[in-house]
Amino acid sequence: TNGQTMGSGSSVRAIGAGCVLGMLIVLFRQWTPAEPAQAAVRAASSTEVHGAARNRPGSSGPGSAESTSAASLRRLTRRERKQKRLHAHTIAADLGAVGVGGGSCAAPPAVIPTPEHPESYYRSLGHLSALPREALDLAAPGVPARVARARGWHNEMILFTADSSMAGWGFHFVTQLRARGYEHWIILSDGPENCRGMHRQWDAMMQAHREQPLSCVYSSYPGSHPGWEQWKPGTKKGQPGATDNMHKVYIFWATRWVAALALLRQGQNVLSLDVDAVLLGDLYARLRSYPMVWQDVLITRNEDQSGSLNCGFVYFNRDAPRLLAAAAAGGDQAAIHLSTGGESAPGVAGCAAHGSGDIVAAEWMCEMMWERLRLFLEVDRLGLYKSPNREVLWEQDAWNDLVKSLDVRKRVFPWATAYGRKSDLWAALGYARVVTDPVHHPEKWVNWNSLADARAPPFDLAAIDTSLATAGPPAQLCSFSDMYLRPNLAWIPLCEPPNVTASAGARVPAGETSGLPLGVVLRRPPRRGLLMVAPVWLASLGAGEQADWAAARPAPLTYVHITNMWKCFPHPCWSKAGRLFWLRAHGFWDKRLDVLGLTPRGAPFASETRVLALPWGAAGATLARLPEQTRALAGFPDAASRGLGLRRLHALLHNLVTLAFLIGRKPVIPRVPCDLVRALTHPTDGSASRSRFGLHHHAVVVTGQTDPVCHLMPGTWRPGASDQCYQTVAMADFDHADFVASLRGAANGSVAMRVAPSLAAGAAGAGVQQLQWPKSSRPALDLGPIRAFCREATSQVSSPILQVEGLLSLLDREEQLLVDAPLPPGEFSTETQLRRSGRPRWPSLLWKDALAKLGSDCPGAADFIDKRNTCVGFFLAE
Repeated sequence: TNGQTMGSGSSVRAIGAGCVLGMLIVLFRQWTPAEPAQAAVRAASSTEVHGAARNRPGSSGPGSAESTSAASLRRLTRRERKQKRLHAHTIAADLGAVGVGGGSCAAPPAVIPTPEHPESYYRSLGHLSALPREALDLAAPGVPARVARARGWHNEMILFTADSSMAGWGFHFVTQLRARGYEHWIILSDGPENCRGMHRQWDAMMQAHREQPLSCVYSSYPGSHPGWEQWKPGTKKGQPGATDNMHKVYIFWATRWVAALALLRQGQNVLSLDVDAVLLGDLYARLRSYPMVWQDVLITRNEDQSGSLNCGFVYFNRDAPRLLAAAAAGGDQAAIHLSTGGESAPGVAGCAAHGSGDIVAAEWMCEMMWERLRLFLEVDRLGLYKSPNREVLWEQDAWNDLVKSLDVRKRVFPWATAYGRKSDLWAALGYARVVTDPVHHPEKWVNWNSLADARAPPFDLAAIDTSLATAGPPAQLCSFSDMYLRPNLAWIPLCEPPNVTASAGARVPAGETSGLPLGVVLRRPPRRGLLMVAPVWLASLGAGEQADWAAARPAPLTYVHITNMWKCFPHPCWSKAGRLFWLRAHGFWDKRLDVLGLTPRGAPFASETRVLALPWGAAGATLARLPEQTRALAGFPDAASRGLGLRRLHALLHNLVTLAFLIGRKPVIPRVPCDLVRALTHPTDGSASRSRFGLHHHAVVVTGQTDPVCHLMPGTWRPGASDQCYQTVAMADFDHADFVASLRGAANGSVAMRVAPSLAAGAAGAGVQQLQWPKSSRPALDLGPIRAFCREATSQVSSPILQVEGLLSLLDREEQLLVDAPLPPGEFSTETQLRRSGRPRWPSLLWKDALAKLGSDCPGAADFIDKRNTCVGFFLAE
């Protein structure tokens, strides 16, 4: 969500996730079950899984303090139940989804609408010229008109953000758009030098693959607005603040809506998209279908407890009033309903007559969005007794506050207030937030109207995912459709705002606390419009089972913005590395970017790459036995047995990654049999029944056209490490296959870990009975076996691949061994001492003092702790 979690040095490291909600994660039943037992307790680390604040702007990501108490897990269970109840409320009550719009799964919808235009109508590739290499300033006179003429196509324009430091994400999206035939786009960057930097990097694609040039612009306004100065960190009266990474990010986020407004005023319909996404279908065929094409504004909504909007997908449609009026005049009942409202659509009453003005709602709402952000630049922050935090500048909350204001037709701030509840700013703005439910905060919720329309979704389920070759829609698709594809559509009217200012200078009557009337000063009268939540089939946020349908051909989803996809090993986390992994696993990432060094953080391998892998054939055979071994455990399928099954796999990963990091090599994370996912999944997991192959878990991405292939996600990460668990730190199974092919028969080696871990002589008696977590009292590990392993490995430094022997046999043991953590008898199976400690992991004896002693023999010892923090999810002990 923010630059701090992306790494230092660039504002745009936050941009790909610029509209991520600070959310409480949706937790479905998982491998590690919801009972307070064994592995489940460890996997339910309270701050690595949770902590809504970590994804708010200015936070640094998942915290490092963790809790494994049974009470913590019980809280998780309550949150899970509350989440499911609230999700059901959102679908059934807010959207009125008692019946579903498109009919049952067993039969095709009553109407498959004819698209407004044929698919080829919006294919602009090959028809448009690139903008000049020297970036144009959208704030300069005449530039928006020039950009619209050069890059618009049938009055459509796609806008997305990127800059040179994280250009790989922007390049990924360029290749996505061009693969669909779309060239009517521009990249918005935060300055001319960043545009130059992206052009320099893209030159490699032009030379190697004859790609066409980029079209990059920037806007000097609103960055030139003097009001930003008062929000710089450290600013006081008479003392200017300093520009930091997040200050630049807030300006960049605001610039997107100023740029969109400039293009709207040139007659363009503007589709603003985030780039951590994939296009799975013909975007305009569904975007311009009925009743979508009648909406002045379309925006996505997060799949979490808040029901908040997510501005990673926003479509401003100037054509909506004309098309809606024509459909209503032709007798279309849905169009008549949206035009006139009535008792079935509360909130419409009070709007002025449709067609009263000529500034369409798409334009004036975009202007109100910028005005909402500008308001905080125009307040006298330094004159306040207690200023709110600068997170009030976050575009995501500004969008949510604006839509709630349009709902109640008053200038209200239920979201921004959270960044300074005791600030005197809100009283100065005539608003006091009234909290009736401190858990769910219904004062933030929008009073959505509901629309059932047989044309949504605009496709027959029988034509979806035909690659599975089932007789009719598969059962999982029917379940998925009933929950995500066919619920009624949520919308509100955009009533014409009065011609009064809602800026910081608006006069506030004494005692006003409910908010001023919402208005905007316009040059001409405004026209009423409609705002709708983009349905999942048009714009998905990748939440829950939605991301599991990416491999379907044809796909039920169109644009998938994977910001709500919390996938990590072994438990959910927000991870940019996880999003990139998901794209790579599915083959959505253009490998040409790897070869040319344009992938974020770097390519998964190069000529100098050295890896440590399990013996490939033996690993497959051994892991294939693990599902039945898990089912054979006493008590299966109870929580304890399934937790132990996961923990045995986890122990294998722990040992592999530990040894790889010690010798300075990348571990190759093995592919797992999909039957293991089934064995470790809760028997009543409803998410699995809505997933494409009946397989769903946050720690696994399932790919494959006709048969499932299961890949383990990157490990969870911890702030304080140098980065997240990217492909440059650990190698995925699908990258390993390409790596092997690139070696052209180079000789590989093998190395063995032959001795079980034990304490140094005289350290703590004959065996381990009581674990010690405090660093000062940890006993010493016998480093001899590790030294021998490192020496044997470093003697083969020229071998690209080393296969490690001796780890797979541990899976057949009742009690697993961890190479750096001797455990008391029975502890691995019961986790007795771990649960008592309240810690997420057992104590590793590889700490600073031991690693210093290993430095002469183990080349990776010096940065081992940083690597462990980077991929901490792969570790059972630390």
